[in-house]
Amino acid sequence: MKRGRYGTWGKHLELFEQFDDFRRDPAVHTAMIEEGLLQEGTGAPEGRVDFPYFLQTVIRHKIRERFKSAAGKWDSYVGIESAQDFREHTVSELGPIRGITGVAEHGQYEKLRSREAPGPSYAVGKYGGIYSVTYELIINDDTNRILSRIPTELGRAMAEYVNQTVVAFIESNPTYIDGTAFFHASRANLRSGADAAPTSDSLVAALDILKLRRDADNIPMIFEPRRILVKSPSIKLRLDTIIRSQQTGVSSEVTAVGAPGFHPGTMNPLYNVLPADAVVEDPWLNDPNDWYILSNADERPAFVAAFLRGQRTPQIFLKDSGMRGVGGGGQDPYEMEVDEIPYKLRHVFGVASGEPLAAMKMSQT
Repeated sequence: MKRGRYGTWGKHLELFEQFDDFRRDPAVHTAMIEEGLLQEGTGAPEGRVDFPYFLQTVIRHKIRERFKSAAGKWDSYVGIESAQDFREHTVSELGPIRGITGVAEHGQYEKLRSREAPGPSYAVGKYGGIYSVTYELIINDDTNRILSRIPTELGRAMAEYVNQTVVAFIESNPTYIDGTAFFHASRANLRSGADAAPTSDSLVAALDILKLRRDADNIPMIFEPRRILVKSPSIKLRLDTIIRSQQTGVSSEVTAVGAPGFHPGTMNPLYNVLPADAVVEDPWLNDPNDWYILSNADERPAFVAAFLRGQRTPQIFLKDSGMRGVGGGGQDPYEMEVDEIPYKLRHVFGVASGEPLAAMKMSQT
């Protein structure tokens, strides 16, 4: 492997980087032909037999790099599952482990036990499309678009598609396995009107409900709120102010003459209750008046994204490895003159419900 101007690539890609050199120096051009490193024909990179493979390697690297950076939103508030195939899978939810007791000297340790309940099902499907690098794009030598802008946009587009799918599923308020909507008054995970305004009082009331939940065995479920999903920048600003401000605007209180009183202080009681980066602004949400409080996705996630066999980044394929030489003129008798190099982008994933009690929907309307 060698560190080149486009990153770390194999030896054959090092040769591609020499094309700029031989264009400026005819001697280098001649030497490469004599050594069998370059086919005579067009005198350009597209004349190389392995040119489509070079593009595939660069595009794959750029797509995955941009996909991972753009996936930071949904990746921070959904649980991750690995589906082994395209069939429907069911998640079993593990309840709290119970049975810890005192042990006397030389005494026996009791066996611990837990309750396992059936969870929602999920399945994965294929998503993607084909993008072609055209003959005109190659001849125009627009390397910045081919090697950077196009694959970067492809990676961002796929990450945003996953994000769009996750958000659409959340907003659809799917029916849970018990036959009731995911967000429903009977679960106390849906608040509306004045109770859902982005204020400190509303936030504290919602956190009370979320953090004081108990399961069917009357055991605390101990949800840790980790993310607040919003559409409106104004709501994000208000919630950020509530969460991040170290001090409140209160500095004194009025008391009756002669009555005992105390100084309430200025420390904000909500400071550090949630992470400083808890509020995530997502433009794919449709209703600017709705916002969602979601618990730690690493423990009992409210929603789940499943990927086929753990492949969380999209795959890219060369449509037909025999269709080479986009510029033509090569001496390989098996080449075929074509006007584009098609690359297929494919991602296999699915979205499903997790634990309804691990989320709160705040709807101001």
